[in-house]
Amino acid sequence: MQAEEAAIVEQIAGLKLLLDTLRAENRQLSREEIYSLLRKQSIVRRQIKDLELQITQIQEKRDELEKKRQEYQEKSKYWLRKEGNYQRWIIRQKRLYIQREIQQEEAESEEII
Repeated sequence: MQAEEAAIVEQIAGLKLLLDTLRAENRQLSREEIYSLLRKQSIVRRQIKDLELQITQIQEKRDELEKKRQEYQEKSKYWLRKEGNYQRWIIRQKRLYIQREIQQEEAESEEII
């Protein structure tokens, strides 16, 4: 996306240079030449506006993708935390089970004695 945006910025710079060359600058122009020059300027300005709109759309898409990336990252952290909690719970349950087994064996051995 950055390369695409950079290419568009270069196009805009080129069009602005072209627009600068389309100025009358103390020339005697006929009515037709003036209208033609104004049409050309209008076309170039429109192209610049279209390219600026494309840049805005690219930036919005980039922002949207960044937001989605952050959401996925937060979800991933959440589920990793849940998994960690679950693993700790399993370990606790195993320890409790082992303790109960040991206590039961001790109780059985005391009954035998």
